[in-house]
Amino acid sequence: MKFVTVFSLIIIVFLFTGCTTKMKNYNVSTENIIKLKEFEGVNVGVDDFTSSAPNNMFYMRKNGFYCGSLMIPHYVVTPHNENIEEFIQRAFENELKIAGIYDKYSKSRIGVQIESINQGIKGTLFDHSIFLQMTLKVFSTNGHFFKTYITKDYSSSTYFGSVCDDLASSFTPFVQEMINEIITNPQFPNLLK
Repeated sequence: MKFVTVFSLIIIVFLFTGCTTKMKNYNVSTENIIKLKEFEGVNVGVDDFTSSAPNNMFYMRKNGFYCGSLMIPHYVVTPHNENIEEFIQRAFENELKIAGIYDKYSKSRIGVQIESINQGIKGTLFDHSIFLQMTLKVFSTNGHFFKTYITKDYSSSTYFGSVCDDLASSFTPFVQEMINEIITNPQFPNLLK
């Protein structure tokens, strides 16, 4: 009888504490570095990235995402438990640094506000993909700004454990694409003036 009680307690603790999967550390994108090197001679700083994205079933944790079932919570968190905005900001700063255009003290500064973060499913139960989408406002201290969004498929699994692993491993490529979307936007050069 004691075994059943102990086993039941272990199951209850597991159900209510859930699991956590860490995202991978950010790796800079060669494609982004090459594009940023086109702005040689420009020096730019970075303002704090912020989020006004409302919490939803998927985005309710500042340092990651919820991707479990109602019975077994599962979270995907950033590598150093920084919030999502900090993770993206550091990634952007690293790409600017490697491209040689970052200046921490520059009066010309770029910032990003995340306006929405959503997850969705395209297709049918047996032939589908799960995607992550973010809407961003990208702005400069010079008064210029533009809005953009990025959508990326990251899983086709129906098993939530695999979905969480897929999200954890695909977030860096998602951020790489997001930065590319920002720096290739026709309005991006206006932010650097």
